[in-house]
Amino acid sequence: MIPVWWLPVLLFQWLPLELLASEVEITPQPLIELGRQLFHDTRLSKKGDVACSHCHNLQLGGQILAVFRSIRKPMRRNAPSIYNVVFNFRQTWDGRAQNLAEQIDLTMATMGAPWQEVATRLQANNKVAQQFQQLFGTPVTREGITQALVAFQKTLTTLDAPYDRYRAGDSSALTEEQHKGLLLFESLGCNSCHDGEHLGGTQFQSIALFFQIGSDQDLIQLTKGIRSDSDTNDQPQTEEDHDTELGDFAAVDTGRYEVTGRDEDHLVFKVPNLRNVALTAPYFHNGSSSTLDQAIFEMAEHQLGIILSAHQTHLLVEFLKSLTSEQFNRAHR
Repeated sequence: MIPVWWLPVLLFQWLPLELLASEVEITPQPLIELGRQLFHDTRLSKKGDVACSHCHNLQLGGQILAVFRSIRKPMRRNAPSIYNVVFNFRQTWDGRAQNLAEQIDLTMATMGAPWQEVATRLQANNKVAQQFQQLFGTPVTREGITQALVAFQKTLTTLDAPYDRYRAGDSSALTEEQHKGLLLFESLGCNSCHDGEHLGGTQFQSIALFFQIGSDQDLIQLTKGIRSDSDTNDQPQTEEDHDTELGDFAAVDTGRYEVTGRDEDHLVFKVPNLRNVALTAPYFHNGSSSTLDQAIFEMAEHQLGIILSAHQTHLLVEFLKSLTSEQFNRAHR
């Protein structure tokens, strides 16, 4: 017998193409609730002591607080925010996950517990076993776990920021400085990569363009951990120094090249969307920038070849604060 909650899903396949194109989606609430429950369930990890929510804190912008800290061991890449991932054209920094289901599969591999082991653990819980039986008519399965987690992640959207009210026609939603920051953001060309309604998540781009070209990079921070601040001096880099540093940077993480093996994908990463970015430090794929103003300064220098003034950086910070969801603004008042 088909569970009653799935009737809307079955009807979905007969919706007009126009509605399908507009991403109309009907998801049974019990499936979402199961996904929420699993998102916080430590039984998904090898030792049973870490849940998805440990790396993606939903009260703090959906991102981990400490760089590279995940499942109790160092990681190469900074955990991205879990909010608004449904709008990303690819998942993970190098885009190896085509969709949320593939992203969950990668995450489960990182958490270390085999799927069958996780299913067995969950099946031993009468409440969880009953939920799966009611929803899917089966015991706990890998497919069911994935469907539930995907359904829950699709609800993690934050479209209630001051920026959203401004786009909807409320000219008072942004402060004067935030509005100036928006104009600067556009005039500098930041929106050529951080584009669309969510200011990113729609394309891949080569990181640190001007650094790779070889322009003077005394202030480079992208290789933090390879070269400390104390190693910098007032002398311009030589070409040999630059090539060595670029090689060290690339040796740590070559980006999408690891997925495709194509030379043109060397040091290419997915452009993250900027919603709630003021809450999701540290920044970049390697977490090398600890503050938003530092990240903005470095992006302008290394992606645009522009050295921002302190005032320009401040305006951009203020604008990016307008992308913070009201649910987080209320929580911090």
